[in-house]
Amino acid sequence: MDRLSSRLRRTLVILTHLLMVAISNQLAFEMRFDSDVPAWASAVQWRMLPWLLLIRGLTFVPFKVYHGLWRYVGIWDLRNILASVTLSSVIFYIVSAYVFGLSTIYPRSVFMIDTLVLTSLVAACGWRPGPGWSSAPCARLGRTSERRS
Repeated sequence: MDRLSSRLRRTLVILTHLLMVAISNQLAFEMRFDSDVPAWASAVQWRMLPWLLLIRGLTFVPFKVYHGLWRYVGIWDLRNILASVTLSSVIFYIVSAYVFGLSTIYPRSVFMIDTLVLTSLVAACGWRPGPGWSSAPCARLGRTSERRS
């Protein structure tokens, strides 16, 4: 039963991340065109969405982004999220511009907006206050604010 729940959990984590990829891409197009996405841009977005999902899905694996959901996210996790999203954005740009020849059609600003939105979504989805979380900075570091004599 433990193996089944572990596999189910892993599958849910991957599906959740891929859903966030699709949502962030849609939000990037909505932001770029002020919620009035032209038909040509929507067609390009839907044409390239499977490639975006594939590239991001594969890029998240070596950075262990799939391990970040439903646990505490630290600085190293944030670094991995930022690195994997940035690298996958660069790879996606290269694929869309040079493999599919969409460098003049696919809006370049969408790459940047999508990177920022997805990084925020993935980081926020996995962030929770850890054990011993306190609003006092000294308490988080395990120190007291009292001065030693």
